[in-house]
Amino acid sequence: MRVKFKNEKKISPSALLQKLENIVIKKKDGRISFEAFGYEEVKWIYLSLIDFGDIYSSDIKKQLLNRTFRKVAELNKYDKSTFLDVLNQEVAAHRKKPIKSYYLLSSISVKELPIKSIKIGNCNIKIYGHKFPRKFQKARTDLFNNLSSILNYFTINEIRIQ
Repeated sequence: MRVKFKNEKKISPSALLQKLENIVIKKKDGRISFEAFGYEEVKWIYLSLIDFGDIYSSDIKKQLLNRTFRKVAELNKYDKSTFLDVLNQEVAAHRKKPIKSYYLLSSISVKELPIKSIKIGNCNIKIYGHKFPRKFQKARTDLFNNLSSILNYFTINEIRIQ
């Protein structure tokens, strides 16, 4: 799905693009920056005005807009079609990025929990007994074995208060 403006009757995209053009600062070395307060104002107006289609986090939407603002300023073309074309290119590039999975390994001190897993959105929380899963044990053991040599950190049981 292509990105589009939600309601052009309330706020004119061409007026916003004119405002964007007015806050652009082009430096002698070719770099582009923006007036801070005007930039934030324009960014938040665009965030409320643009329909991104798929559900993206607000951080991703901000990143897409930031890159689009810079490219539009570099092109020096402040018209609606150029803006939407650049934004759609940024969205397409973002969609091509592979999804990364992350693990967060933590421990809590409770005797037992009545559940083994919790699913919240796209996040799966698995509860393991008293030991960490096998695939994490070696890395955790290596970390604790080398902890005192890394940047002179100490484990809690090595600290002595006098």
